[in-house]
Amino acid sequence: MLSMATNDNTEHSVLLQTVSKSGLIASLEHDDALNQLNKHVDQIRKLAMDHEGRALPKDAKTYLKEIKALAASMLDQLRIDHTASQKAVGDALVAVNKCNIDHADALDSVTALLKDAREALKSHDICRETEIVMKRRTDVSCKALGDQLDTARACSAKEETKAFAKYKSTVGTIDAVGNLEAQAKACDDDLGHYENTVTECKKRQLTAEKGTCEAHAASYGKCGAFDDCQATTRKLYNEQVCVDMVAPRDARKSQALAANTITCLTDKLLSADTKEHAADLLSACDISKTDQAKVTKEFDITCEKPDDSKVCEWPAKPPVIPGTSEWFDDNYKKDWIALATNDVASGALITEVQHECDKMPPLSANSKPPVPEKEKAE
Repeated sequence: MLSMATNDNTEHSVLLQTVSKSGLIASLEHDDALNQLNKHVDQIRKLAMDHEGRALPKDAKTYLKEIKALAASMLDQLRIDHTASQKAVGDALVAVNKCNIDHADALDSVTALLKDAREALKSHDICRETEIVMKRRTDVSCKALGDQLDTARACSAKEETKAFAKYKSTVGTIDAVGNLEAQAKACDDDLGHYENTVTECKKRQLTAEKGTCEAHAASYGKCGAFDDCQATTRKLYNEQVCVDMVAPRDARKSQALAANTITCLTDKLLSADTKEHAADLLSACDISKTDQAKVTKEFDITCEKPDDSKVCEWPAKPPVIPGTSEWFDDNYKKDWIALATNDVASGALITEVQHECDKMPPLSANSKPPVPEKEKAE
């Protein structure tokens, strides 16, 4: 029996030296650490079989105490590793959700700019409709003035020979001149309102075109930055962090189960009650009979679903901007275009924009602006 004890002691010593040379088991690669733990489980079981029903020798007890402490240290290290892994997952999730938070003001500003541009175009439309009304009113009042002038000229040009006819001609001239003053005032008032309306419409046209350019440029820049943020953080989270953490997480659970088995076995073998050394009682420490979920629960890591991505608003037709014929047709080919002008004196019709957009910023590779219905059909 002395020889067996000596051999046991030598084997215990070799196993402990293996751990000592490589540092704590926890510092080993996952598979190596699990193999080392399982070797100790096998050694403990062999020790139990060799001393079933008998008290353990001092060197065996020393070994069991040391390996139990090692298992406890292993669990502590596993918890540290778990915390670090959980933090990495949590940080990656926060990064995804921060895209919504960090870009919220930018998204709101794009929406506001697009809304302002739409309202500016609508305001311009209304102004042009008013302009046409004012033009027609001015045409009527100033034509009436012209007619009265013609009447006055005709009356003064007549050569009357009879006294009565002379008198009648004079009265007609006076009446014509009297009406002329009222008509002149009406024409002058309407013309002034018309000129002011044209000036205002021209101003609104410029505002709408500049606003549209600014809104489109903001969509390209700010929506692009937001789309990049969402794409890169979600890819990192879903395809890297949440994938890379699975194997180490599962390995920690396996090591925790092995460490739990060692703790269970050593507790029974170090018990003063030698009945605890019986094989049937030791079998209660088997992993198959352990509430594994209870042991491994603290090492669970799950990747939560990130917040739904906000949506950055794009124009209905991002590439169609002031300066393109399509934009002009979409926004200015209305009923008023046949009479609207930006120059009352010449009466020249509107055939082009006042402000052309600068070149739009480059489109982000991760941006997906809406595709016009026309292109979808093709």
